[in-house]
Order: sequence, then C-alpha cells, then structure tokens
Amino acid sequence: YRAAALANTRTLPRIVVEYPRLIVDSELEVARIAAFLGVRLNDELAAAARGLVDPRLWRHRAVEEQTR
Repeated sequence: YRAAALANTRTLPRIVVEYPRLIVDSELEVARIAAFLGVRLNDELAAAARGLVDPRLWRHRAVEEQTR
C-alpha cells in the first residue's frame, strides 16, 4: 500500500512520517510536520503534540537488523 500511495501522489507535495521517529523524538517530528504544512509551531501546539504521543504504547519493535 505504501508503494501505491507514493505512486499516486508523486505530483503532490508529501511527507512520510515514520512511527519510530515519532515515538523517539516526537517534538522534532511534529516540528518537521508543521514546517511541511506551513504551520507555525507555537508553545501551545507543541505541548498538545507532546501529549498525543505515549512511548509506553509502542508495543511491537523490530530490531533494526531484522528490518533490512
């Protein structure tokens, strides 16, 4: 499905959000998404974004070597 999504949006602006990056450094990833969308990330939005991500809920993790 990812290949189809990328193929069907090749002429459009797009951003790929990887779940591990969101969990490991949610503030940086949310800032990257905001910049892509042209949204100014103020303190209130940053705090709201921090509250959305709970690393304790990341249940299934593949070891990096297993995903290559």
